[in-house]
Amino acid sequence: MKAGATMKTLIRTLHGENGNLYCVSDGRRVLLAICRPCIRIYEHTQNMKTIDSQTVRLKTTHLSVAVCADREMTRDIDAGFLRTVQRFEFTGDFQREDGVFERIRFDSVSPYELDLSGDWEFEVIGQQELNQRLLRL
Repeated sequence: MKAGATMKTLIRTLHGENGNLYCVSDGRRVLLAICRPCIRIYEHTQNMKTIDSQTVRLKTTHLSVAVCADREMTRDIDAGFLRTVQRFEFTGDFQREDGVFERIRFDSVSPYELDLSGDWEFEVIGQQELNQRLLRL
C-alpha cells in the first residue's frame, strides 16, 4: 500500500437480537424501530511517511450499526420527521462466545445511510473501549 493511501477492512460482523432504535426529538426519547441488528467492525489502515522518511502504519477501528430492512417501525418515517431528530440511540443483545447475551447500548449513533425502504446504517464514533469489548464477543 502506498504512503497516504487508506484501506478499509471489515474485521468482524456481529448479529444481534432484540434491537431497539430510538430517536430523541424535543427532549423526548421515542422507540422508532424494533429489529435484528448487525454491528460491523471496520479497520482503517494508512501508511504515512515520517519526517525521516520511514513508513509508519496507522490503524484505527470504527463501528457501524445496521438496522436491517426486516425491522418493525413504530411510526411512519419521512424526510420531514427525520429533520426533527436531535440524535439516535440504539440497544441490542449480542451473544458472547460463552453463549451469554450481552446488552450493548450506544447513547448516540450518527446516521450514515438511511434507505427509507431498506437498511439503515449508523456510525458509532469515539468509543474505543466499546470497540475492544465487541471484538472480544
